Amino acid sequence: MGSLPRCARVLEQRPNNGSSGRAAPPVVKGQGLTGPPLNLTVSPLCKISNSYHHENLMAFYNSISDQSNFVISFTPNPQQDFGIFAKGYSQAASVLAEQILEKSRFSDYEAYPVVFLYRQAFELYLKGFYFKSRAIFAFRNSQNIDCSFVYKHRLKPLAETFQKICQVLFPRDQALLRLADKVLEYAIEFEEIDRDSFGYRYPIDTKGNPSTKHHQTVNLLALHSSMQELLSKLEIVDFGFDVETSHAQEIYEIIQEAERIIVSENSEAG
Repeated sequence: MGSLPRCARVLEQRPNNGSSGRAAPPVVKGQGLTGPPLNLTVSPLCKISNSYHHENLMAFYNSISDQSNFVISFTPNPQQDFGIFAKGYSQAASVLAEQILEKSRFSDYEAYPVVFLYRQAFELYLKGFYFKSRAIFAFRNSQNIDCSFVYKHRLKPLAETFQKICQVLFPRDQALLRLADKVLEYAIEFEEIDRDSFGYRYPIDTKGNPSTKHHQTVNLLALHSSMQELLSKLEIVDFGFDVETSHAQEIYEIIQEAERIIVSENSEAG
């Protein structure tokens, strides 16, 4: 595919400390367990006394408190977190696919979650690009691209929007534009096997009809290798969009400050 897109050539600047950039939680000891203590549960069904004693232990929330605790919704702007979610689904799909492919034979149903996880990662990256481009357009005081379908699961409209966004923001970046073409190609392929993200989650759709074509066949190795390559490039582009958003915000703030100074000087001169 040639060189990386211009907006993605800053990958080397990315800190290698996880997708969230958070430091590892401190290891503490207490009640025979190690890890950050869970003083409060997130379960609305669990009653907690003033001494933080759990009267009703919930299996997912507070029966164990150790280094396997994980956190969600920890950033101030969740619209910019789609890439974090996409990376999680992409990695899960990759691990599961490789485990299945190591077997000499596997059952059909073992591969269903792989298709869903890769599709979900793909969808999340595309939706993330939309929200990040909105931020860039806002800071640049440019006309926004309206996408009323962003809350649905169709990949083709999302891919077409990503293509248009790249053409507007990076019209001279041929590598990125070629990648956008590949994204649309893959989105169209997914539409053939799983149009609305039902096919590999449920046997039927909302109307009770089969969620896929009869005896639909997908090659797991081909899916795995293709999506790994595509999603790894989208992860880089996602970071590039982060950088572009940051630069657009900095430029916007510089312009705003300059305008304030000019207005203030004009007022004093008058």
